[in-house]
Amino acid sequence: MNLQRIVWGNVAIALLSFFFVFAGLQTVSAAASDPLTQVKGSVDSILQIVQDNKPELQGKLADSFRQEIIDLVYDRFDFRVMSQLALARNWKTISSQEQDHFVFLFAKLLENTYYDRLNSYAGEQVIFKTQRIQKNKAVVSSVVVRNDTETPVVYKLRHKDNDWLVYDVIIEGVSLVRNYRTQFASIIEKEKYPGLIKRLEDKIAKNESDK
Repeated sequence: MNLQRIVWGNVAIALLSFFFVFAGLQTVSAAASDPLTQVKGSVDSILQIVQDNKPELQGKLADSFRQEIIDLVYDRFDFRVMSQLALARNWKTISSQEQDHFVFLFAKLLENTYYDRLNSYAGEQVIFKTQRIQKNKAVVSSVVVRNDTETPVVYKLRHKDNDWLVYDVIIEGVSLVRNYRTQFASIIEKEKYPGLIKRLEDKIAKNESDK
């Protein structure tokens, strides 16, 4: 299994989940403390940036907006929890330094891959439906509307330091984190953990050289 399959293993997840998870990144006011309000405000903000800087929804986002968007990504995502869930039992078998390195690689991989997906935005709308909060966890349900097609997108969040942070996204019943977990486990089984790290590093290096 190659890393291209890791990244694009499920097209529906890859193109929809993180495109609109990326949209859930702009910090809103402290008064808007519930998860649905935070995510909706974030989506509205990032889509406005995309619309303002892609004339007639065509062409490519200016590189000057990359760091702005990426900074917002790191503010809204809990990449450490996502990494721990993606590695599952393998997380406890590596050192704390290796854990930190994996979090960096996983976040960088997603950053490079899904920033590019913002360039394919073509006027899709996001409609938020409901939220369910249980202690420090929450689930926010929405639909992505493209033409006459609605795709359900569910955000899973946890409350930390007065913010609701995304740690998984579910598209049509399929978990993004679980999808990565399955593929990472398959590679580790065949090539051990260092083999997975090499694949991630090689993919990131290629992404950087292609910029």
